Amino acid sequence: MEDDHKTVLDRMMKKIINRISDPDTMAACITVLTERDREYISRCNKHEGPIKGTQELLVRLKKRGPKAFPEFLNHLKEDCEDLAREIERELEGLRGRPYRSTPAVLRYSSTEETSKAEPEGRRRNAFGSCLK
Repeated sequence: MEDDHKTVLDRMMKKIINRISDPDTMAACITVLTERDREYISRCNKHEGPIKGTQELLVRLKKRGPKAFPEFLNHLKEDCEDLAREIERELEGLRGRPYRSTPAVLRYSSTEETSKAEPEGRRRNAFGSCLK
C-alpha cells in the first residue's frame, strides 16, 4: 500500500470505524487478506467489539500490498458510497490530483462474472450489514 493510502486511512480512521459495524463481513470479501488476518479480525471483533475489529482490519490492510487500498475502496463503494467518495476526496486533497483506482481491482456487473472471479465461499456484496 502506498504511503498516501496509509495516511488517508489514518486520517479517516474514526469515520471508517463509525460506519463499519461488521468488520468480519468486510474482511471476508477482501481477497488480499489472508485467512490468518480474517481470523484475527474476527477474534478482535468478537472479544473486543467492532471498533477494535475495524481497527485491526485497517492495520492489516496497510500491510497487504498495492491492491489492498483499491480493493477496500471498491468494496466500500458497494454500500457505503458516500464514505468511499469522502476517502477519495481526502486522497485527492493529499495528492493534489484526482484519484483513479488501479485496474487490478475490477467491479463486476453480472453475477456470472462475479462467481467466476471470486473465491468460493465469499459473497461479493456483503456490506448491507456494514452500515449503522
